[in-house]
Amino acid sequence: MSRNFVLEESLIRRIPSIKKSDPASKARSLMRDLGYRILVVTDENEKIIGVIWRENILAIASSKTNLVVNDIMQEPLLIAYLGVPIKPLLDKMLRLDTWYVPVANNQSDLIYAGVFGFEHFLERILKDSYIANRLKEINASDIMSRDPITVKPSMFASTLWKNMIKYKFAGFPVSDNHRRVIGFVSQQDLLRATIAFQSESGPKRGFRISSLMSRPAIVAREDTNLLDLTKEMALRNIGRIPIVSDKKVLVGIIDRSDIIKTVLNMI
Repeated sequence: MSRNFVLEESLIRRIPSIKKSDPASKARSLMRDLGYRILVVTDENEKIIGVIWRENILAIASSKTNLVVNDIMQEPLLIAYLGVPIKPLLDKMLRLDTWYVPVANNQSDLIYAGVFGFEHFLERILKDSYIANRLKEINASDIMSRDPITVKPSMFASTLWKNMIKYKFAGFPVSDNHRRVIGFVSQQDLLRATIAFQSESGPKRGFRISSLMSRPAIVAREDTNLLDLTKEMALRNIGRIPIVSDKKVLVGIIDRSDIIKTVLNMI
């Protein structure tokens, strides 16, 4: 059954924009305090001119107190426009491996309208009975990535940061020596901890994951259906859920992009 979703205002979030002359510390505070993954940089006319990601903020050296947004912002990989079909937009986002895009009112003026992310679409499809019923028929074991990378609680934050860059992951399950999940650590955990940055390589070595990770870990079993997983992600505003066996051993992981890929095959 075809579903002709379009990008409408109800699917975007109007998070505050930021100016290129603003202190970089302002961007850091917004992301840390409000949990944003992306900030959109606009000019004096609210035209989109750049974006800032958490990765940009986490790499700021604490000694560089004079940095401004212009020093760390990037060009958007993709800009979406109100009224465009959702399916090709999500296809592009998946190919570019970007979970969020800035949204403009139209292509001619690029006036900032808001941000569209995977979770906004997942919240929408939970209200669609056809897709919800289809998701109920699929289990986590059917689509999960198997044998995911984990980190240990004794790992230093600096090593965690290097792993995030190397694998392009925003978070990892934290496991014990038997691969039992005991927590989860993400870029947002690093920001919430108000970690001091001493170099452009990221957090300083002294912090260990055990003091940063979120616990208890939110996990699901292999036979959990995708509808329940999607609801859990939406309820808790999390992007990844480790999948465990009956013995609570880590066997896989599912993130928002996995569910998006599955839904795109339904619409």
